[in-house]
Amino acid sequence: MELLGIVDESAPDPWHTKAMADEYEGFRLLNLDTDDAETAERRLTDAGLRTSGVLELERDVDTEEGPRTVRARAVHIDPRSTPEGHVGIAQHLTRRYVHQPRYLNHPNGARGLGAVLIVAADTEFDRMMNRYTRMVEATARYEGPVAVLESAAARLEIVRASHAGDVLPGEPVPASSYLAAMTVLVDDVEDARKIVESGGTVTQPTGGGFFVSARHAYGAGLFFTRG
Repeated sequence: MELLGIVDESAPDPWHTKAMADEYEGFRLLNLDTDDAETAERRLTDAGLRTSGVLELERDVDTEEGPRTVRARAVHIDPRSTPEGHVGIAQHLTRRYVHQPRYLNHPNGARGLGAVLIVAADTEFDRMMNRYTRMVEATARYEGPVAVLESAAARLEIVRASHAGDVLPGEPVPASSYLAAMTVLVDDVEDARKIVESGGTVTQPTGGGFFVSARHAYGAGLFFTRG
């Protein structure tokens, strides 16, 4: 999970954060993981998706041993074909500099992301399902109105906009299609909820945990569940 924000109006803006913020604040980018960016790019192209090709990315980060360079290879899908947000696949070459031990333990017991929930405009739903089915190579199953695509590396949940209120009652609707929420896996749901509420954030109970509204999480709904 990465937060993008504007802290210096004159700074370079390679992710076009200003343009995204002008549209709406929220969950705007989704990257799936791969061990082989070139193979992933060929698979996406063979599936008829337009991509950026394989991009070589790097940036410097602070580590306990001093500055180090994070390197990755990424494939971005043409954003004109993903109205829900910016979507891509990334291969970390220096994961140890991203997953530094000092950053992996959180008071709320967070262990990782368990799922991403996407709202699809009714007219986009079939195209979106077809695209993500090819991307994660999974067969859809349904949990109520939610289509679930699950593989070893990802669980994607897609719901038609006309049924979004059944899953996200009363939540903001920033666009016709959008990345709506993510599921955070925690060690202990009750401990996590106490910590979240102790900071003044309102939570709502769910079947397997609790939910924080996008109104209180910079535009991204957050489900918390044990995992």
